[in-house]
Amino acid sequence: MKNIFSKLKNEKGQAVVELAITVPLLLLLLCGIMDYGWLFFNKLSVSNYCMEATRYAIVHGSNETSESLRAKIITRVGQIASVDLADALSVSVNFSNPSHISSGDVTVNISCLVSSLTPLTAPLATDGKIPVTSHVTMRME
Repeated sequence: MKNIFSKLKNEKGQAVVELAITVPLLLLLLCGIMDYGWLFFNKLSVSNYCMEATRYAIVHGSNETSESLRAKIITRVGQIASVDLADALSVSVNFSNPSHISSGDVTVNISCLVSSLTPLTAPLATDGKIPVTSHVTMRME
């Protein structure tokens, strides 16, 4: 009888079971940190591009027509954007007073689709890409 209990107390497989339980949780946590960090980085980048484009419009828009300034703003966004986002950006520029742009507001909208790094964000994504948008409105003076 003593021999049976000593065999039941054998704990050789305990470490393997603990590892099998904790490794998926740690991988889930690591993938979540990577994906959401990547998304927040891209959201911040798009927001910075949008603020810079709006600032560019305010500084350089005093003697421009709305169409020429719109083209310059879109070109400026292409110049400051990172290589991985430059082709995916969609930029729209709207003026509250298109006939006399220096007496109204300028609104810059930038959006793009960002690829996820891991399959963890698949429920948030459409076709493996997550939409990231930003818009800024400032007064032209």
